[in-house]
Amino acid sequence: MTYALAWKTKRSVFLAADTAITTTGDDVDKLDIEVSSFGRKHFLEIQKGKKVEERVVKVFSSNNVGIIFAGSHSHARQIASDVFIEIENGKTAKEALQVAIFKTIVPPQFPVQLAIGYYDSEPKIIFFDSSQGGIIQENLDEIQMGNPPRDFQNETKRWLVDIETGVRETRAQLVALLGILQSFNLLNDTLRMGIGGICTGLTIDKDGCDWQPDILFIEYGNVEKHVGTCFRNDCLVVNSPIIGQSRCFASTFLPLTSPVLMGKVKKAINKASILKATMEYEYVVILSHKNNSLTILEMRRNTKHDLLWFESLKDSDATKIYFFPKLKKILNEKNSHNGLTYIQYEEPSIKFIPEENRTHERIIDYNE
Repeated sequence: MTYALAWKTKRSVFLAADTAITTTGDDVDKLDIEVSSFGRKHFLEIQKGKKVEERVVKVFSSNNVGIIFAGSHSHARQIASDVFIEIENGKTAKEALQVAIFKTIVPPQFPVQLAIGYYDSEPKIIFFDSSQGGIIQENLDEIQMGNPPRDFQNETKRWLVDIETGVRETRAQLVALLGILQSFNLLNDTLRMGIGGICTGLTIDKDGCDWQPDILFIEYGNVEKHVGTCFRNDCLVVNSPIIGQSRCFASTFLPLTSPVLMGKVKKAINKASILKATMEYEYVVILSHKNNSLTILEMRRNTKHDLLWFESLKDSDATKIYFFPKLKKILNEKNSHNGLTYIQYEEPSIKFIPEENRTHERIIDYNE
């Protein structure tokens, strides 16, 4: 199962998804890597023949069109590849999808949900679910795929309203969305449901597709975990000191030979290693278990960093994050009752990034 989301505002389409993939069959006997980038144990249950691993990018782009999917990876990949070919041959997104789903037979036991985001005078989303026949839904504002828990879906709908009204810049909106989806993975045991791993996404507007900016995720608990994500050479590169290595997920449909593909991956990792060494991430997302909070920082060089968002997770309910869109006003009203009374939160002291030879030191100080 996947958690994938397509959403649009007046200016842009947003596509985001996790990277977990579930496989079934008698050949499932081990996990290639035991844990995800954040150190969560991958899931293996021999009796049901299921294996869940963080290993697949489920967001693709070509010719200023983005595609996101849930369900059978092989069938979705073929449909998406055919869609891109048909669009390149001059068809509209809907026409291309009609041709693609006609060419690819999707068995009932391997269903596919697929959404296409594009810009045609305005942001647009169309959606196909193989379990509903060949029907293509149009003019959607938001669609959540992969059968996530109902409370996740309901909370996400409310969050999208808050993001649109509380964060103006498109890239910052995408980061806020990815931070929220990542909090699902880290504050709930979602890998057992087939949801998890690093979340990734892109935006589409009148200027085309734009992959997510460089993000450093910090899981702040008994032991801090720093996980960096970036896109280089059509690859999602995840720097994870937790597992002692970088993970690179190719996101291209090009028919590359193995040596060429390995070359692209190597270049992507080399470029990402420079980012890791300099710590020049555009955004920092802090998920705090101690404060039960989600904090998003825009890292501005040689100036004050901008605290974009602060969220609080109520202690008595481990599945809901309560949003406070008017962040700066709330933080400035230190003596008022602003809904933050049940946690002990102090505004973090931010050290500048990048900083020479300090990549292993803490960059967030919660004034403990």
